[in-house]
Amino acid sequence: MSQWIDVTKQRPPIRKILSDPCQIDGEEVPHLYRSGEVICWDGKRVSGGIVEWFHGQKPLGGITHWMPLPDAPEEGA
Repeated sequence: MSQWIDVTKQRPPIRKILSDPCQIDGEEVPHLYRSGEVICWDGKRVSGGIVEWFHGQKPLGGITHWMPLPDAPEEGA
């Protein structure tokens, strides 16, 4: 069985980097990283989804832990 992974130790694999230059109030916004689908924990509930975080920062939405999705069921199982 998979174990929860603390986001401070390891982020989910990056699936997409949104790296178009962007500035807000004259400051450049760091790259936004987006994972593929994973199971997430935010300290209150478990959900499935995509984890997003800016370079060098904590994940958005309060995600504290994650784990890979299990394999899909086999046909007829």
